[in-house]
Amino acid sequence: MNKERRKTLQAISAELSALKDETADGNALAKAKAALDDLKAAVEQIKSDAEEVQADEQEYYDNMPESFQEGEKGEAATNAIDAIGSALEALDEIVSTLDDAFSDFDSKTDDAVNSLDEAAQ
Repeated sequence: MNKERRKTLQAISAELSALKDETADGNALAKAKAALDDLKAAVEQIKSDAEEVQADEQEYYDNMPESFQEGEKGEAATNAIDAIGSALEALDEIVSTLDDAFSDFDSKTDDAVNSLDEAAQ
């Protein structure tokens, strides 16, 4: 590796370390976590609302006469129930992603800095 690229990698490593230090003081990281917590709460509320609608639609279907369940109305209800179920799965994934957003920040940052430092040697 030539001197210029080595110097660039060292600068990148220093910048990443500074970013980690900046978040370690709590201010920037706390703001980001608070924003994610707000987003997570909003998604969880949307999920709760969708679960309620799904339960209502399931109850509507369950209380239909069998002839209606097998007809157009029953099919429309089951399609809606299934579609809401798919939406709920996606919302669960969003919540999980938000939960994991900061869990690996420090270790992944350390890994990146160490790898950059190794490459710059």
